[in-house]
Amino acid sequence: MKGTWAYALTLAVLLTGCGAKNDAPASTAPAPAETAAQTALPESVTDTQVTAADGTVMAPENAPAETTPAQTPAVSGGGRDAIIASYRTAIDEKIAESKKIEAAGGNYTIDYTLYDINHNGTPELLIRYGTCEADFRIAVYTYQDGALRMIEDNMGGSHVSFGYDCNTNQLVLLQGHMGGGDFSWYDLDESGKLNEVRNTGGFQFGMDDQPEYTDVMKEYGVAYLPFSTSYSFADEAVTYIYENPEDYERSEQFNELSYSFLENFPF
Repeated sequence: MKGTWAYALTLAVLLTGCGAKNDAPASTAPAPAETAAQTALPESVTDTQVTAADGTVMAPENAPAETTPAQTPAVSGGGRDAIIASYRTAIDEKIAESKKIEAAGGNYTIDYTLYDINHNGTPELLIRYGTCEADFRIAVYTYQDGALRMIEDNMGGSHVSFGYDCNTNQLVLLQGHMGGGDFSWYDLDESGKLNEVRNTGGFQFGMDDQPEYTDVMKEYGVAYLPFSTSYSFADEAVTYIYENPEDYERSEQFNELSYSFLENFPF
């Protein structure tokens, strides 16, 4: 492993997407290899990641004052080490599940991030898992009463990125591909159930007089969350950490399956 990534930065540094200028085309947004089972490990991990909007509810025209998700200092429901150990178990289980997918050839792709959806001090774990865009699914976990708890599983994950709302600090799943997509906002209710509270509906981007994908994100006041992606081919694995996905820059690379993002996440 190539050293230890100093991830103990605040999310104010990590999450600079809200209102930030980004001239890169939407089609270059980072994503795992299209199919790890069929191609050798690429030098970069890119894919089109876009979303949709019905144009009925728009974000304020002025840039939001809040540019990072709200953070609660205390960790509830268990100690930090216990949460990390439990989330690592969840990641391992989804890797094992991905490797069993037909035609996977024992390979996998795992994207994950952490985000405190209900702002109680314990960040939830969001995992996108599978082998390629055709079969990617999303699972959501939390740590509650001293134990790992699955909130949701088997959500559609094709061409989906993890994001958040700069104004409300709600979780946002950003979906889209080849000029069309949608954004979906989520929260956790009092029973701990994940609920979709808002959806843009389908929108078009990137062609003719249509706005670029990043411009649609700014219009709705949403930004990408930092994340880790790992995937394997044959007996090799690689992990990339994206500290600032909107700039499509890797902050660290490991030539193995690495849990560095999880282990160094500031909470």
